[in-house]
Amino acid sequence: MGQLKSVNTNGKGDILEFQERERVSADNTDVVVYEATANNSLFGYLYVNPRKYALAWNGPRAFQFDGKQPFSFVEELLSVKSPLRVEYLDLVLPPQRPQNPETALRQWGFYYDRSTVTLVLTNGHQDLIEYDLLDDNDREHYLAVLKDPKTTVGIAFARYDSLIKCREESELSYRFSLESPGDGAADWEFAINLPREMPLTLRAFKWIVKHHHDENWKHSENLEESLTTLFKIINEPVRFD
Repeated sequence: MGQLKSVNTNGKGDILEFQERERVSADNTDVVVYEATANNSLFGYLYVNPRKYALAWNGPRAFQFDGKQPFSFVEELLSVKSPLRVEYLDLVLPPQRPQNPETALRQWGFYYDRSTVTLVLTNGHQDLIEYDLLDDNDREHYLAVLKDPKTTVGIAFARYDSLIKCREESELSYRFSLESPGDGAADWEFAINLPREMPLTLRAFKWIVKHHHDENWKHSENLEESLTTLFKIINEPVRFD
């Protein structure tokens, strides 16, 4: 473990402070682990390596799996649609790959070039299932899973991996995972994984706050300052001396 280091902003109460907790080298990759707190309350954990970062937090209380979170988050991060419009979209699936990518980029700002989901089901025994969410047949089977309460209640883990084409010929490798506590008492853990060159927007950070188990964050007046602090951490070089 490296020397503990904290990053905060003027000591204001509800602005995130990041405390370095651990440095790990595995599979030729260096990872720095930060604990994110505010008002002495845990917000989540930030993991940063030379290419990517991941932010993990506990999701809403009494959360029930419905598959909407991975795709609604992308809309808040990348879409040109208004927040109100996104709120009323039924985002259980990514849009199909467009026939005219240039038109899709011009109208919506991005499109999915690849999107898969891996589910771990624990109804009596453990099953691992993967669906290609841009394949018609797999989409149909995945929707059947979402519509079956007996199946969704047994989902212990879900990981969504997507390759998203963006404007200016760029692409984004994106992951969203949800993990059940398994005992019905604790909160689900949500996590996003993004390239370091794709910082969170304020709109996307507000989505995270909205889907956080601590509802007090919804009333924070310092989200922009918290986001600035997060941005500083993500942009720090990851070097093990």
